[in-house]
Formats: sequence, C-alpha cells, structure tokens
Amino acid sequence: MMLKVILSAALMHSIPVTVHTETVYEFVAHCGPDELSPCFNRFEERLIELMQKEGGRAFCLPGGFAAGMLKDEGVPVSILEYIRVGLSAARFGRAERPVDEVITDIVSTVYPCQ
Repeated sequence: MMLKVILSAALMHSIPVTVHTETVYEFVAHCGPDELSPCFNRFEERLIELMQKEGGRAFCLPGGFAAGMLKDEGVPVSILEYIRVGLSAARFGRAERPVDEVITDIVSTVYPCQ
C-alpha cells in the first residue's frame, strides 16, 4: 500500500502540466452586446500586459494620443474599439489562435515598432 502511494506521488510530480492559452473565441465569448465597458476593461488590461511582456517591442503605442493627455490616463477608446472589431473579425478563421498573438497582430498593424 505504501509503495502505491509513493509511486502515485512520484508519477504525479513527473507529469508535465500544460498551461492553457486563452483563444480568441474564449476571450471574445466573455463580451456580451450590452457589456461594452467590462469588455473594454479586459482589452485594456490585456494590452497593458502584452506591452510589458514583450519588453515594449511587440507594438509601439504613442506616449500621448492628444495634446495634454497624460501617459497614465489609459488607452483611448478608439484603440479599444479597433481591437474589439479586430477580435470580432478574427473569430472567423483565427478563433482557435492565442488571443495575445491576435491582439498583438491587430495593434501592430496600426502602431508597429520602427
């Protein structure tokens, strides 16, 4: 009996655990038609994570989008809407792709790093 417990524990620790990558479909499925603000919050949070994850080189958002805009005011709604439309279109043909990859592609078409 003790040997079974030891073998079970050893087996549990030797099995690699795969990390689930959220797909476009899964990410977009959380957004309902009447819930635009929570969706934009999710888009903004993911965009900020991606900017930090890639060392700021996956895409290059401008430091300020309008005269007098402070850097810490967040991402403009126009960019969040652009991401929303891009993700909606990506559901056809790219639904199973990792959402981080697709968001990076969407934003880098407008704000590539030179």
